[in-house]
Amino acid sequence: MAQLAVIGGGNMGAALIGGLIRNGWAPGELVVVEPVPARREVLAAEFPGVEVTAQLASSVNGAVLATKPAQVPDVVRQIGPLVERFLSIAAGVATVTIEGACGRPLPVIRAMPN
Repeated sequence: MAQLAVIGGGNMGAALIGGLIRNGWAPGELVVVEPVPARREVLAAEFPGVEVTAQLASSVNGAVLATKPAQVPDVVRQIGPLVERFLSIAAGVATVTIEGACGRPLPVIRAMPN
């Protein structure tokens, strides 16, 4: 079972995955959720051993929201039941928005990587 899901496999999501692996995370501990098939192929080639999927199918300890800000509420509604905590790097999305979309209390942290 993956420990951490990165939701969104764009530039920021891929940078986070690469950094996690370089800093000791095993690829099998990670899953990246990316809806675009061509991008999933690129991610699978770049990060062997990381599960790359169109949707989260099993529970994870945490998820990093690396999607476009407008997508966050819909994404959280879909995967909220499978996640124990969220870290959001989506610019301008308040923690209350994420908590409300999830429909249950859970830890939410916002961070902006530089």
